[in-house]
Amino acid sequence: MTIQLPALRFGDGYQSLNRNPVVDLGSGEEIATLGLVDGSMIATDCLHGGRLQVALDALQAIPVRKRIAMSVEAANHFESATLDCGGDDQTLDNYIEQLARTSGLSFALAKANTSRICAALRSTEDVLNGLSRGLPLDIYDTGFGTQGGANVRINPRIKALGCCMPNNSPGVHVLWLTPLAFGIPVLIRPGSSEPFTPYRLIQAHIAAGYPKEAFGYYPCDYGAADRIPTLTGGGIVFGSDATVEKWASNPRVNVHGSGYSKLFLGDDVVDDWERLLSEMVKNVAANSGRSCFAVSRICVPRHATQIAAALAEELAKIAPLPLQDPEARLSAMSMPQVATMVDESIREGLEQGDATDVTARYRKGDRLTTFEGRTYLQPTLVTCPGNDHPLAQKEFLFPYSAIVECSTDQAFAEMGPTLSLAVYTNDDQLKMRARRSHARLVSINVPTGKLDRRQPHEEDLFDLLYHRQSYVE
Repeated sequence: MTIQLPALRFGDGYQSLNRNPVVDLGSGEEIATLGLVDGSMIATDCLHGGRLQVALDALQAIPVRKRIAMSVEAANHFESATLDCGGDDQTLDNYIEQLARTSGLSFALAKANTSRICAALRSTEDVLNGLSRGLPLDIYDTGFGTQGGANVRINPRIKALGCCMPNNSPGVHVLWLTPLAFGIPVLIRPGSSEPFTPYRLIQAHIAAGYPKEAFGYYPCDYGAADRIPTLTGGGIVFGSDATVEKWASNPRVNVHGSGYSKLFLGDDVVDDWERLLSEMVKNVAANSGRSCFAVSRICVPRHATQIAAALAEELAKIAPLPLQDPEARLSAMSMPQVATMVDESIREGLEQGDATDVTARYRKGDRLTTFEGRTYLQPTLVTCPGNDHPLAQKEFLFPYSAIVECSTDQAFAEMGPTLSLAVYTNDDQLKMRARRSHARLVSINVPTGKLDRRQPHEEDLFDLLYHRQSYVE
């Protein structure tokens, strides 16, 4: 039976007659339909009847320590409870299967993302402390207090956080969970082919005690989605560089486009590169390359040819497998037409000369392939003559990376936009240079995706949610 996922208008279900199918990527079977809403309905909900203020007041009335406890409890519900899913009962096993069949993730990757979400919820207090730079919890309840001997006053900057979410990975939803513990409602625009994670998370939070009024769930087209961050006064927007460019100059919107994450091997460790081979594989292929932390460029001062051959051979072992295979580490592409465009883009880059697809000699079949009816892009590692080569400046939603041989000085000088930088070295000067780089997350001798919940890389999220002000008494 097809699941009928509704919109949620401040927690109240609304079944639109305008519906989009969510299908099994292999068989084409309709797993669910999404009830779409238009921009005028979202505007009505946000601008009339004071519903945003009611939602904010309901959430702010709950003491912060109780909100933290409810977030921890939400993790328990998310990973073990039977929850509502459009009027049907959904167990965790149901969720994992639905997620895998419609998003392309294997069961193993879907379970790994579930664990990541639950770990984030159970670390809510650490995340709050990290984002607020240690603001005492009592201040969220009273609105004022002291920090470091100075008086501090805070007030919500927005009545709700508007979140336009992607399809690539369930783990990204951890970004809108913390604002709930901060006492700020959320209005979610789910990805068109990954609606199950945000819906289940909302139900888990309601089951844990959060008021239903604190949640909006608005499946809609891109035009309507663009209105959400404006209507709420602040938001988080995911998408391609072209999608997020329109918000780049808006200080009230946190944008999440391509990560362009990098990995540098220091001159002092590159001769021992075999020892670091498994680390390089993790950096490129973790979460099937779908995370913004996945490394899309590797810079080494020498041995690029040997490193590329060994790394390509390891990456080529990551091949399409049945969804339920516990060893399946490669995700199917949710949109076959996008996979074709990506394959053509890489092919065009190779045809310019000087770049080589090293994985081609090791993998079975073409880069673009099908398996059990699903479309896959097999892992690809290319060697490039310099950091300015087009293929050294690309990022794709599958395990892809370019390797460039250049000096460390050149690697830093030509680093370009970088979300996460992993540097492997024992050289204190190089470590200092990495720490002072413009990368938002710097990892020394650990993979880019290794996070410390006490040091969230979304360091400006608190300032999006709250005014931090002074007072004298």
